[in-house]
Amino acid sequence: MTGSTLTTWKLPWAHGEAELQSLGGMLAPVVFRLADGRSFQPMQVAPWTEEAGTDALPAILQRLRGEWPCVPFGRDDRPTDLPVNWIARDSVKPDAVWSHGYGSHHHWHLVEQGADRLRIAIDYPETSPIARLEREIIADPAAAALDINLTISVRRAVTLPVALHPTFRLPRDPGSVHLEEIAFDRLVTYPMPAEPGISHLTPAATGSRLSKVAGENGSFDLTHLPLSVQTEELLQLIDCRPPVVLHYQAENARVGLWWDETQLPDVMLWISNGGRDAAPWNNRHPPIIRSRRGMASTWCQDEHAPSMPAWRPGRVAGGGGSQWQQSAYKLVNLPVVPRPRWHHPPPRSPSATSLAVPVSPSALSRAP
Repeated sequence: MTGSTLTTWKLPWAHGEAELQSLGGMLAPVVFRLADGRSFQPMQVAPWTEEAGTDALPAILQRLRGEWPCVPFGRDDRPTDLPVNWIARDSVKPDAVWSHGYGSHHHWHLVEQGADRLRIAIDYPETSPIARLEREIIADPAAAALDINLTISVRRAVTLPVALHPTFRLPRDPGSVHLEEIAFDRLVTYPMPAEPGISHLTPAATGSRLSKVAGENGSFDLTHLPLSVQTEELLQLIDCRPPVVLHYQAENARVGLWWDETQLPDVMLWISNGGRDAAPWNNRHPPIIRSRRGMASTWCQDEHAPSMPAWRPGRVAGGGGSQWQQSAYKLVNLPVVPRPRWHHPPPRSPSATSLAVPVSPSALSRAP
């Protein structure tokens, strides 16, 4: 990790307050102000962040929290027990020394702090095909909602997996949060146990319903969380359409996420339920659900095994000097009654109306 000092920036607005930290560019807590005056904070914050000795942990874990971009996405080691019909694709992970990318382990710097927005950036090492990441958090003046934009600038042609990594807290009461119906074509579980000896889902299983996912001793309903068993699970929703909505029933509050599915086609769900026993997790990590947009495992299926879907990355691909942009990524507090029937992102603030489109090198001189 870089030797920079930790800095946090606050973004207060009429409907809430968000905090952005320099380490990893992580966003949390996010406090939404509900219509009845209550405060609602849906983002995860790891329980060890204020403990002594955290500076000895990998930087990504030291103050693990909330939402951040993973460029490139993926673990920094290679499993030794992949099924025989799965192969590793080295070409999609050029910065393998940093799990979830250089930006997840280093400090970002402030570019702009306005009344309704924060913009931060990080410059990648000269040896990386990624030159720079910029991300912008914009408060919606009319709602308890945030727009989150990411711009990736590259030095040379590259194809790699990209993830937007929102992480939501779950209360300890099993089944107290309802993961509402999500539109997707099919699901596939991780090709091996996400946590050996702990995970319960059947590896490499496919399905069409989150309410009935194949497990070791019968199916699991993943629409009511947290689960009643100690576990760590990974599964991917292929061709997933927004939104993803969590209903915190005991708190009478809902939160939703929208994104540009044309650029980020899949969603991975990481259901963490105290299943990791190594430090700093120590089986005490509170239940969380991580709903990652458009990313995939760095492991791809062999083309000769058509019965098992591949894990596909949301990819950035471009030549030197080009950019990739992901806008229209919206975190929204939703009313419980009446339930909105949105199928597209809700109205966005005038400051965040750009569509997510790649910018050609020739257009960069005209970009604001």
